[in-house]
Amino acid sequence: MSDDYREIEVVQVGSGPPKPGRPPRSGNRTDVLLTLLVVGVFVGAACSAFTAWTVYAQAEAQRQVSCAYLTSGGVEERTYEKLSDVEKSVADAMDCDFEGR
Repeated sequence: MSDDYREIEVVQVGSGPPKPGRPPRSGNRTDVLLTLLVVGVFVGAACSAFTAWTVYAQAEAQRQVSCAYLTSGGVEERTYEKLSDVEKSVADAMDCDFEGR
């Protein structure tokens, strides 16, 4: 760096004739916001319904698997009386169909 005197250069960026202002929007923003709100409510309701349907389907599949495990005994069908106390409580909670129940 030298100690020599240099003149400062002034640069004007964007100089030129001014641009005209943007015209105001002619639409009503309230209508747009209400439309977005209604669409959001419908999307939320659809997502909630899909989630409820999925959870119900998974619970039903789990119930069928649990009942199939409890009722299958290999060669012979298992009866309600042959189940242990824990298996009986699971069968009662899952509402499994057994002969003699």
